[in-house]
Amino acid sequence: MQRDDAEPFKALMSGVYGFYARDLSEFALSVWWGAMRPFEFDEVKHALNRHVVDPDSGQFLPKPADVVRVLEGGRQDTAALAWGKVMKAITGAWASESLVFDDPAIHAAIRDMGGWPLLAAVTNDELPFKQREFETRYRAYKGRGEFDYPATLAGTSEAHNARIGARCDPPKMIGDPERCLLVRQGGASERKALPPMARAVERLLERQA
Repeated sequence: MQRDDAEPFKALMSGVYGFYARDLSEFALSVWWGAMRPFEFDEVKHALNRHVVDPDSGQFLPKPADVVRVLEGGRQDTAALAWGKVMKAITGAWASESLVFDDPAIHAAIRDMGGWPLLAAVTNDELPFKQREFETRYRAYKGRGEFDYPATLAGTSEAHNARIGARCDPPKMIGDPERCLLVRQGGASERKALPPMARAVERLLERQA
């Protein structure tokens, strides 16, 4: 959560404590805020709602550990869904095209794995290992709240065209178009050079063309 979420979060927790006929102290609020900071406000709100209606635990005032347990389980599902979007791009043979996903954590994870061309060249044998690495990195970024990421995941064509000063085609949008635009607007320069390993893959693809 961000600083702007502080007041809505306080109102949310006051409502939860009021539902259980309890007063929310400043100390309890500070503990909750510290524990929930790595998550998005909407994620926390959804997890609290799930706790309240749970037939077993919902009769008790939630503790931060209860909500984190729900949130971390949800993050596993979210990471798997994010990998599904990446797989759509990999199986679409879009290594040459620049991409914008609708989730900045996808961009950050792929950047850390060497860049889009390198990941797009993964073999079937490597896929399970790459999936685990991606999901681990993805969950880590989702837990940070704020992080830097590339606005566009440059494909081999954009890297080549940028090097010779040629025009680059618009990136392909993967996921919700409006969120893709927001991701692109909030990212770092899309002209950033590819990592060395990604450039090596680019040269290999050019030789195979």
